[in-house]
Amino acid sequence: MPMTTVHSSNESAARPGSAGTLTLDQLEVGRLGRVLAVGAEVGDLGRRLADRLGALGVLPGTSIRPLRRAPLGDPSVYRVCDFDLCLRDAQAALVTVELDPPVMTEAGAAS
Repeated sequence: MPMTTVHSSNESAARPGSAGTLTLDQLEVGRLGRVLAVGAEVGDLGRRLADRLGALGVLPGTSIRPLRRAPLGDPSVYRVCDFDLCLRDAQAALVTVELDPPVMTEAGAAS
C-alpha cells in the first residue's frame, strides 16, 4: 500500500529560513527541535524517502534531538520518539524543524 508524503498544513511556517525554522541537518547537537514538515525533493526518490521518514515517526509535531555526528560531520544520529535514527545530511535536509524553547525550572534555570 503506497504511503503519502507528509507535509505541514501551514506551508509558509514550514519553510526553512523563516523566523525560528531550520532544517534538521542544521540543528545543533543536543538541541531539541520540533518537526514542522517533512518535504520531498523533486523525483520519486525524495518522495519515497519522505514517506519512509514519516513511517519511522518523523512527523509534524514530533520532538527530535541530534545526539552525535560522525567525525567528518555526516551522518548524524537523532533521537526520535524512543529510538535513535541515523541520517545523512541530505536526508535530514528534507525535515524542517523549529527550535523548542528551553524548559524553565522553579529556580529559573533553563534545562
